[in-house]
Amino acid sequence: MRDMTIFRDVVRTAPNELSIATPQSFQDIYGQTGRNKDVFVKSDFYDVGEKELTIVSERDVDKHREVRRVLAPGFTTAALLRQESVIHEYVDLFLSQLSRLATKEAVKVNEWYKWVTFDITGELTFGEPFGALRDAKNHFWISTIHDTGHIWALSAICKRYPILWPVLYFVAPSNLKKAFEQHQAYTKQKVQSRIARRNEIKHVDFFTNLLSEKSRNQSEKFMLAQATLLVIGGSDTTSLFLTGVTYSLLTNQETLKKLQDEVRGVFDDVTQIDSASTLELKYLNAVIEEGLRLLPAIPLGLTRVSPGAIVDGHYIPKGTVISTANWTTSHSSRFFADANAFHPERWLSKSHPAFDARFASDNRNAARPFSLGSRSCLGMRLAYLESRILLAKLVYTFDWELRNGADIDWYRDIKLEGFLTLPDVYVKFSHVKGEANEVNEKA
Repeated sequence: MRDMTIFRDVVRTAPNELSIATPQSFQDIYGQTGRNKDVFVKSDFYDVGEKELTIVSERDVDKHREVRRVLAPGFTTAALLRQESVIHEYVDLFLSQLSRLATKEAVKVNEWYKWVTFDITGELTFGEPFGALRDAKNHFWISTIHDTGHIWALSAICKRYPILWPVLYFVAPSNLKKAFEQHQAYTKQKVQSRIARRNEIKHVDFFTNLLSEKSRNQSEKFMLAQATLLVIGGSDTTSLFLTGVTYSLLTNQETLKKLQDEVRGVFDDVTQIDSASTLELKYLNAVIEEGLRLLPAIPLGLTRVSPGAIVDGHYIPKGTVISTANWTTSHSSRFFADANAFHPERWLSKSHPAFDARFASDNRNAARPFSLGSRSCLGMRLAYLESRILLAKLVYTFDWELRNGADIDWYRDIKLEGFLTLPDVYVKFSHVKGEANEVNEKA
């Protein structure tokens, strides 16, 4: 980001690779919707040695379109409404577990958010959870995914410096191969079980369309590859966002108070909180947008190969790898006033009582946490739905207190190690008067 500040829009990051940091570049690079192949296709960064490609790693435009077509029905607005009961089930279990711990101890919210989001996505992918919330501990499937993040990051480095490939074999943990094989075997068993129970699952999930008559030509290997990606993409990024927005709220008490007043002023009972009602909570939705701006789901630039085209006034020769620096644009003072600070007010309309004129000139198009175009995040609607319901219920039910704020330097402690890693955030949750019994009764 420092280089972008010094050199402005475009920085060369490798002999044939550019990084650009402007709002318009998002549209020019990722917003292409034409059905021809003369678009910015994915670079070889996405070639990770998979035998069966996923919706993320598939670089061929036509093949990607087909994969997305098969998976998309599980993520429509109608499908999400039919999946909402699953979200409530696990959010309520999450609240029940926190209720059990209330007044006793602070909890590491990084873990709890990970457990609830993985259980939700496990249910929506395999038709059953991982049991992480129930057991209040990591499932080995979740741990293995994160253990492989370092190897993924090192592999990306080795692509740029091939001489380093032999080093990778020495730095990789000796037990990682065995753990990954166990992970694959477990996933295969889960997929086979979901296929066998195709007529038993009552709610629409990610596999419903895959297992329909018109899609039964999909191989088990194809479904195995998509399942792993769907679980990771549908849970890890959401849990990171929830951790980040919780920390931001707790270090901005006035903002937290505004959110509490909105949620507690609208609802008389936690059971009134649902998809439709939370859509009307303007401040809650502004909090979510601001949390995503400061901690985008994909912080790094998503590399594409130029077909020979103009990107925000710059001609990018054919074959040049280019990306928009997502973290840089969303944290740039060129596009956002007080850019590194948490201000949900910047996302409110001018008619809202909490609107702040300081942010009237912000360029909201500089924050694209889910990218855009035909390669945008398929699970975007699910992430918004989960976040609205979970945050609203959590704010309605509990008062929050940050217990280790003095130990955290947020921007210093965030790390990108294949997966984004956040500092541990410990929060003490205390029941809002009258809510303890209601939570326990629902559980």
